Amino acid sequence: MNLYKKIQDIIARHDALQSTLDDLEKLRSTIHHAFGPKSLAVDIQALRSKVVEDSWNELFFLLRIDEPPEDCPEFSLTNVLSCLDEHNVRTGSAASAPPLPADIPQDPDALLRLKHILKIVPVSATTWWNGVKSGRFPQPIELGGKCTAWRRRDVLKLVNSRSTAQGKE
Repeated sequence: MNLYKKIQDIIARHDALQSTLDDLEKLRSTIHHAFGPKSLAVDIQALRSKVVEDSWNELFFLLRIDEPPEDCPEFSLTNVLSCLDEHNVRTGSAASAPPLPADIPQDPDALLRLKHILKIVPVSATTWWNGVKSGRFPQPIELGGKCTAWRRRDVLKLVNSRSTAQGKE
C-alpha cells in the first residue's frame, strides 16, 4: 500500500470517528431531555480534541516526523496536504493532485458521481458532503430523486486550486 493510500485511510478513520461523535452528541441530547442533565456526563468536545490529536499523531508516526503540531489544527485534507508540503513528503503520487483513475470520464463537461470524486479527492463521503454543505466543495447538480453529480471541471478546479495553494505556501 503506497503512502498516499495510507494517508487516505487515516483521513477516513478520522472522519468516521467524528461522525460517531456527532451521533453520540445527538444521543446525549436525547438522553438529557429524557433523564436530566447529569444522566450522561460525556465531554464530547474533549473527545473531539482527542480524536484530532490522535489523527495528527498517527499521521506523524506514519511519516516518521518527530514534531507534531503544537496547537493541533483541524484535521482536514487541506491541513494534511500543507503538513506534507511543509515536511517535503512525497506520497508516491503527487500529494495534492493524484493522477486520475482510468474510469474517470475525460470529457471536461462530464458529470461525476460521488464514487468517482472520492477516487480523486482523498476524503470520506461524509467529509465531502460536509464540504458541499459549507461551500468548500462544488455544489452538486440534482439529476432527479436522490441522484446527484458534479461537473468534472468543477472537481478538477477544486483539486488544482488546492495543489496551487499548497505550492504557494
